[in-house]
Amino acid sequence: MNAYQDAHNHLQHAALDPHLAEILSTVRTLPVNWMVVNGTAESDWEKVADMAKELSFVIPSFGLHPWFLLERSKHWEEALCAYLTQTSCAVGEVGLDLWMQNSDLQLQKKILRTHLELAAEFQRPITIHCLRAWPELLELLPTVPIPNCGFLLHSYTGPARMIEKFLSFGSYFSFSGYFLSRGKEEKAQTFREIPYDRLLVETDAPDMPLPAERNQFPLPNAAGFECPNHPANIQAVVRGLAEILKTPEDEVLRRVGQNFYRLFESVIPEDREYRIQNPGPRTPNSELQTPNSGPRILNSEF
Repeated sequence: MNAYQDAHNHLQHAALDPHLAEILSTVRTLPVNWMVVNGTAESDWEKVADMAKELSFVIPSFGLHPWFLLERSKHWEEALCAYLTQTSCAVGEVGLDLWMQNSDLQLQKKILRTHLELAAEFQRPITIHCLRAWPELLELLPTVPIPNCGFLLHSYTGPARMIEKFLSFGSYFSFSGYFLSRGKEEKAQTFREIPYDRLLVETDAPDMPLPAERNQFPLPNAAGFECPNHPANIQAVVRGLAEILKTPEDEVLRRVGQNFYRLFESVIPEDREYRIQNPGPRTPNSELQTPNSGPRILNSEF
């Protein structure tokens, strides 16, 4: 069987700190070949960067999550540019969120636009968070540059009717184990409408817990989290997606591995052995939208 790739988690989160030694041992045994560890605020970017230096399977990603925009400094954009210049990193987690209280949609759009401009300038994949703002995201995408490799809509909860529109901009869609919970059947079935070559899997650990009966690696409560999600639950996520797609688990794992490599190829360090079987062509998706980003103007006043 091929190894696993977690397209989105937060390994740096304090809820996982007390269990980190066990977590690392388990994901190595599984094995998890790659995980994209997403920073959410300037305060955790250094920790994410350190993890990438110490752990060969970590791909770092840096961004400002919409929940934490008010914590940003005046120099956040320069700091993000420094990581993009000095490290092999992705961009994100960033996005639009109208589910949260006191949402400032205009600020969220400005911050997301800047992240997309940087992702296109440096040709890095970007992970987008979107909750109850799908029309707003579709309105924004035609007005911004997009990296050649495309972007990830993580834990996609949008309607099936919008999938084709997002595909036209180069989107990938990741499936979370949370969609296996009772009451989330409609969200799970949406993934049957997504082309196989645009599917990825994620844990979003320590968030997005699986139903108890599917939680293979339960963790004690920590840092205010009840039942934090274990990154090794990526195995159960793949199994659940295979059930929904009515496709053999090995085949799903093989396909999402190919998709992972296609999206994140530019941020997998060249000095690390490529370990996903049957990766397919090592070329960018030329059919994806690739508008010219033009010269950069820093927007740290956001």
